[in-house]
Amino acid sequence: MRERRIVAVREPQQHPLLRYFKETGEERFHSFFGVPLLDRGDPVGVLVLQTREPRDFTAVETSALSSVAYQVASIVVNAACWTR
Repeated sequence: MRERRIVAVREPQQHPLLRYFKETGEERFHSFFGVPLLDRGDPVGVLVLQTREPRDFTAVETSALSSVAYQVASIVVNAACWTR
């Protein structure tokens, strides 16, 4: 995520910043929610949720998913340290 911020969109296939690869079968998803996984501001991954029905994510959901992403980022960074 070059923007290093949450991206939440309906109909992600039509969004100019999201890459869509037809071979993945993602056309069945109509909502995209991506939260960057950051380590000291550097990206280490993205937590992605997709839904089959178009929807907007609430502020409560956004907050909860941000908290989950923070924890997952820590796990990813610690796992990477063990594999070096």
